[in-house]
Formats: sequence, structure tokens, C-alpha cells
Amino acid sequence: MENGRQIADDKNRDLPWSLIPRTLLALFGATIAPSIVALIFSLAGIVPMLFAGRTFQQSGNWTSFIGIIVIIFIVSSLHVVLLGVPAFIVGWYFKKIRLWTSVVVSFLIGAMPTAIFLWPLKYPELHSTSSRWDGEKMVQTMIDGVPTFTGWTDWISAFTVMGLFGASGGLVFWLIWKPRNKPELIQQ
Repeated sequence: MENGRQIADDKNRDLPWSLIPRTLLALFGATIAPSIVALIFSLAGIVPMLFAGRTFQQSGNWTSFIGIIVIIFIVSSLHVVLLGVPAFIVGWYFKKIRLWTSVVVSFLIGAMPTAIFLWPLKYPELHSTSSRWDGEKMVQTMIDGVPTFTGWTDWISAFTVMGLFGASGGLVFWLIWKPRNKPELIQQ
């Protein structure tokens, strides 16, 4: 009898009504998590400066600081709506929503758009050259359409940071969404 119930449960892929509010809250948590992480890291750098008596903002205007947090929230909202919701639907369909899948898939959701958008070999036929200031001198990131080592490491670090923002959203999603004491809703 238990095997027949398991087959019926495997065919029922509808999200129970009782999980919909928690799912919406978890998706909102995944949206706001990267902004909170950025805020914490920013404040971790600002607070010691303030205690040392140094000024962080020349004019005392915090608009740019708040603007960056808002931009991160908007970008993470787009990631959650356009990529996270479909990923959740696929995960629910295959009944594979676990802690590790939430974090790994969210890392990919955060990293892949950046990796694609910043791909250094997008227009090799242009034979362009680019450089950036590294704090001490100008460093070449691309020479005649070919990325340098610095260009590749810049690309890897950019999508890794965005992936870690995504992973923070996936972790928060899992912590909010995980059905507690309900093994019939999801396999643990």
C-alpha cells in the first residue's frame, strides 16, 4: 500500500496551498538577502572609519550609498522573478529542492547573467584594447581583442561575487521555505 501512495505522491506535483505564503515570503527573502549582505559589508568598512574620526562622505550625503543598496535590490528582484521562480518550479516538479540545490542553483542564477554580459570574447573581431586603474597604475585587460590574465581574473571575480550574492539569496530562500515536520510535502 505504501508503494502505491508513493507513486501517487510522485505524480502529484501541485504546490499545496499551505506552502504558497511561505514560498512567496521565501522568494522575497531571496530578493532582499543580497542587499542586506552588501549593507553589512559596506557598514563593516564604514564603521571603523567613523570610530577613527575620519569622514566617509565629504558632504555628509548618503544618497549614493543608499542608491547602491536599492540598485542591488532591483537587480536581485529581476534575478528572482526571471530566473528564480522558474528554477523553483522546476525544482518542485522534480521534487529536488534541498539546501545544496537551493544554494548551487542560486549561485548560478546570480553568476550566469553577469558571466554572459561581461564575457570578454564577445567581439573579438573589433581587436579592441582596454585597461583599468588598479590603484597604482593602468593595467591592460584586453589587447587587440584578446583578454589578458588580468582581464580573465576580472571576469571570474565579477561573476563569482554576483554568484555569492545569489547563493546568499538561495540560503535565505531555503531557511524560510523549508517545510518543517512535513515529510509528506518534500523529501528531506
